[in-house]
Amino acid sequence: MQKLLGYIKILLVSVLGMVLVITLLGQTNIIIGPFDLEISLSFFEHGVTELELPPVGRVWASTHSVPLKVSALLKNINLDLLRETIVELPEKEYIAKLLTAARKEIAIFALRLLFLGFAGGAAAIYFVLSKNVKKILLGGISALLVLMLLFFSLYISYDSQAFATPEFEGALTAAPWVFGLIEETLVKVATLGEQLEIIASNLYLLFERLQFLEPLGLVEGEKKILHVSDIHNNPAAFDFIEQVIANFNVDFVIDTGDITDFGTPLEAELACKVGKLGIPYILVPGNHDSPDIIAVLAKLPGVTVLEKGVVEVGGILVAGIQDPSSFSSEMTILSNEILDSFAAELKSFLLKENISPHILAVHHPQIANDFIDEIPIILTGHTHSLHIEETAKSVIIDAGSTGAAGIRGLNVAREIPFSLVLLHLNRDEENQWRLTATDTIKVFQFQSGFSLSRILFTKS
Repeated sequence: MQKLLGYIKILLVSVLGMVLVITLLGQTNIIIGPFDLEISLSFFEHGVTELELPPVGRVWASTHSVPLKVSALLKNINLDLLRETIVELPEKEYIAKLLTAARKEIAIFALRLLFLGFAGGAAAIYFVLSKNVKKILLGGISALLVLMLLFFSLYISYDSQAFATPEFEGALTAAPWVFGLIEETLVKVATLGEQLEIIASNLYLLFERLQFLEPLGLVEGEKKILHVSDIHNNPAAFDFIEQVIANFNVDFVIDTGDITDFGTPLEAELACKVGKLGIPYILVPGNHDSPDIIAVLAKLPGVTVLEKGVVEVGGILVAGIQDPSSFSSEMTILSNEILDSFAAELKSFLLKENISPHILAVHHPQIANDFIDEIPIILTGHTHSLHIEETAKSVIIDAGSTGAAGIRGLNVAREIPFSLVLLHLNRDEENQWRLTATDTIKVFQFQSGFSLSRILFTKS
């Protein structure tokens, strides 16, 4: 009886040691294609698998009967690699490749946990019960066998179909449509990859041919300003912008916001591409941008984050104020009263400083309303719809979405194209800068086409 109690004591101590060591040291980073994940195993949980997607939230499902929780934290996405892989591989082949890599990494993770389990069980016996070699080995083996039994039970009881009815926490609670979005757009990913490949290979020829369109040869602006907006993390947008800059000799870029989707440091890596364009880049933060993104972009060479005030580039005065939602990561659209108060704040600043800007740049059109017929050129975003309107003393321009609304653009009934507007400015008889023409360019994802148009202005 005493001997049996001794074995039970060894089993209990070794299992506790195994649990402690795996809890402390069981987390590990794995890379599956473009995805950088941290995976971990927790004991005494209710048989769930959990995926955490900062800052959106987390989703989980009851997938097995063993009291273990399998967790995966998405730490980073290599967006360039993701785009290249989607372009190179068909959707089914790409998913199969990811699954193969995932199985390999999970197998390595399981072996690592088994080693830690053995070490934890042996160490517990050594430090708590006895320094006898046989008892230490027995403790390690006991812990190893218990862990192997748990893994086997998890494997045979695991039900991946449980994610058909998942549970949400965080922003996902208010937006379960994200999963419907993923299901509907996965079908289009392969097509998008093909179209991006076509656009990348033919965009240069597209702009090279512009010189043969007679209407576009009638105006040559002394200053050429590129208006972009609502990129929403789309890597193809930066290729688009680079081509326009190279082929039209653009002087500087004005971005009216929403360069990211959730405003997280994870997205900053992609947004940092604006610091490599080689010309000044002015960003007016939108409601999808955040203090984290603003802080990162403000440090980039050639980038000016226009939070409130006036920036001068080549003699052109650009006034602007950030969207009120960009002070946090909530991505909310605030009331018209708050937007109007920001417009009043900027107007008060301009009056106090006695500045008459050539261009106003804001994200939400509501902020721009108070400046119509007071500032000659008004640039806005937010609507994802390209629009140019001329009033008595102003030209109001919405560049649409230079990123085709990001992944959301894949899930709308009516396609949202990549779009931007090139502004031509010349000096008039009084040596004042005037807008003389705009060139609008749209590139369509699924129609394999593009549209070009020019508007001439004589009153502005």
